[in-house]
Amino acid sequence: MMRSFLLALSGVLLATATGCGFISESMLHPVTTPPVKYTVLPPLGRLDTVIPPDLLGNIRNRTAIIVGVSKYANSNKGGLTDLRFASSDSDAFAFHLMNSGFNTVKTFTDQKATLQSIRGQILEVASKAKDDDMVLIYWAGHCCADPTSPQDLYLVTYNTDLADMRRTAYSMTSFRDDISNIAARRLLVVVDTCHSGGIGSYDPGVAMKGSSVDILEAMRGVYIDTDQAATRIKEANSNASRAEFEGRAECPMRMVFAASQQGEVSFEDSQLEHGVFTYYLLKGLQGDADDQANGGNGDGTVTLYEAIKYTQANVKLFSHDRQNPAIAGTYDASIPLGVRK
Repeated sequence: MMRSFLLALSGVLLATATGCGFISESMLHPVTTPPVKYTVLPPLGRLDTVIPPDLLGNIRNRTAIIVGVSKYANSNKGGLTDLRFASSDSDAFAFHLMNSGFNTVKTFTDQKATLQSIRGQILEVASKAKDDDMVLIYWAGHCCADPTSPQDLYLVTYNTDLADMRRTAYSMTSFRDDISNIAARRLLVVVDTCHSGGIGSYDPGVAMKGSSVDILEAMRGVYIDTDQAATRIKEANSNASRAEFEGRAECPMRMVFAASQQGEVSFEDSQLEHGVFTYYLLKGLQGDADDQANGGNGDGTVTLYEAIKYTQANVKLFSHDRQNPAIAGTYDASIPLGVRK
């Protein structure tokens, strides 16, 4: 299913003036292997899933804020629809991080995922994070423009009212400003939403045309604020070679990994029982991304670089090029996010 909003007219799915997409049963199907439901294995406490401290370098603490909203308080009001797998996606992702040894994992799903609770947690992390920390923020759910102000994009929380998004939804402007205040040298934002490629800026006219906006430009003002750094980011992300992603310690890690480019949708799939993006990200982090057959180096550790390339390739293949995960910012390719059991 697409993570967005539903409007049916004479049985035809139509786009609205706000540029939001719609819920529709996915016609996607696995291309190379049968679907395998993600399971949280092994259970918490198994030492062979914890990333060894010596691989973390100078990272002191790893903190995660996980958000997943499948059920909404105002569902069916103004066209807002529930999702099927956003909350279970977030639970699975949270368990993976706990299994891998994250120091703190705060999870907000459904009724707990209010604007006040989520923003409060982000502000708390911003007030406490140190330079040698790593902070990861994951969000699965709806994202949409304000129907009364299409140029303003919002992350939709459990208590969002589409008739009053300014007070009840998390505006991209506020989200951008809040995470920009996190002092941790390593900040990774993972978003599985239909407009996830527009966190930095939003052009509804472009989105309605179904074309993508340069996500690097969209995020430029959020993460790296100088022309020189922006040039380095473009160089790093315009070349698929591993070397282009490494050796960039001169810049703090400020990265977004988005489920889709702007103008695309983010699919949920009933066979996978997950969002397609999160499903393949989790499979990659469980070890598949390190497999040499999948482009990894086979050393037993799943790095951020391996996870990104694996997820991008498999989501693109699974969706028949209709969903293309995108990255923005600069990052340390060698950061470990999983171990291969």
